Amino acid sequence: MALLDILHFPDPRLRTKAIAVGEVDSGVVKLVDDLLETMYDAVGIGLAATQVNVHRRVVVVDVSEDHDQPLVLINPELIELHGVEEMDEGCLSVPGFYETVSRAERIRVRALNQQGEVFELEADELLSVCIQHEIDHLDGKLFVDYISSLKRQRIRKKLEKLEKSRQKKLKKRTRKESKVKIIYAGTPDFSVPALQALLASEHEVCAVYTQPDRRAGRGRLPKMSAVKEVALEAGIEVCQPLNFKQIKDVEQLQTFEADLMVVVAYGLILPPVILAAPRLGCLNLHASLLPRWRGAAPIQRAILAGDAESGITLMQMDVGLDTGDMLAKSVCPIEADESGGSLHDKLSLLGVDLLLSALQAVPAGGWQGEPQAAIEVSYASKLDKTEATLDWRSSALELERQVRAFNPWPVAQTLFKGKMMRVWQAEALRDVVTEGLPGTVMSADKSGIRVACGEGVLQLKQVQLPGKKALKVADFLNAHSPQGCRFGESESS
Repeated sequence: MALLDILHFPDPRLRTKAIAVGEVDSGVVKLVDDLLETMYDAVGIGLAATQVNVHRRVVVVDVSEDHDQPLVLINPELIELHGVEEMDEGCLSVPGFYETVSRAERIRVRALNQQGEVFELEADELLSVCIQHEIDHLDGKLFVDYISSLKRQRIRKKLEKLEKSRQKKLKKRTRKESKVKIIYAGTPDFSVPALQALLASEHEVCAVYTQPDRRAGRGRLPKMSAVKEVALEAGIEVCQPLNFKQIKDVEQLQTFEADLMVVVAYGLILPPVILAAPRLGCLNLHASLLPRWRGAAPIQRAILAGDAESGITLMQMDVGLDTGDMLAKSVCPIEADESGGSLHDKLSLLGVDLLLSALQAVPAGGWQGEPQAAIEVSYASKLDKTEATLDWRSSALELERQVRAFNPWPVAQTLFKGKMMRVWQAEALRDVVTEGLPGTVMSADKSGIRVACGEGVLQLKQVQLPGKKALKVADFLNAHSPQGCRFGESESS
């Protein structure tokens, strides 16, 4: 048996007329048992199925002093009515209000019992009133319909006010009960949206871990991470250990007594003692559809490989490199002109919903994830600047992917008249015949510089010379002529 939620006036579902029960099967028997359990728990003397949002013609009644004489009426029908009697009535759907209502003094009712057998019953006084009251419910009618519209409106307003207050208290209690104490670990821009979402939620971010400040720029001044900036602005304690080899760093993390650690592009390997410190362990948002592209550069490797889609995986961390059990995934198509930067931005936002959904209902013993299939594993090794140089012996399609994947870092590059020129945008041309050796400029106009490749033609659309700003090819051609050049060759070649 189960306790059911009782609808309260003025819920419009109370006005729905119930339909007759065709056969008293196991489902109807269970409904009867649940109605009785709910009625007794609410200390009522009658309950109709309509009041619990089940629109079947089923009623339970018990007017005995000890609540030990239940009466079940399935498809009840009033066949005789005699006399008139006034009595104060209340209702579980209109809690706390009582009004005088006129009813038939004596009745005769025909119905099915819980065994599906037809029976007839004569009733008077309280039992008569209760049966009539519950049959009204089956027809979408409430006892307040018998009183003046003014009284009914007052009751409606009071109940609406009480319901708002109840919902507010329930929401507050639910938030308090579901609040998770979290340590957040992340470093670059990619980690910021998830941190901001947690700070705006009902959960408590008790500390933020990020990598130590790094020297950057021409002045080589220390620069804090994007995550640190957000944490400091929110007034959250920031910790920046070089690693977790020092016992003092381990002990400091343990003193936060967190329920959970959320890791998003932190950049440090977490030893077992850290993974075990939070009560619920550590969750990680990884920028790929695991087990494909475990490792440091999953976004760029997916574009380089020509994958049709990427995504985010939420996983429970273990001691391996992105080997933990998967809790949820969200897929993101890789568009034809997708760059490493644009996919990075999409995935950083995509992970927010996965994380918040997992925190909505935290299992008492933690989450149960899906193990990764070993046969599907691939690795996304860390990017290296040496990979950025275009090898014109490759196909145009491969070189286009290289340009897109390495935008905004490390940025594809090639030699042009002895200088290393960056290539920010390029497009592989289809149905264009290759002329000349790989790297040879075939033609150039404001639409682009067309370069022969090992297979096909690559059209350069945005380029940048050292010390200059990135230019569309139409602007670049105003000051430079690539005609007759072969990219990738030094001037002495």
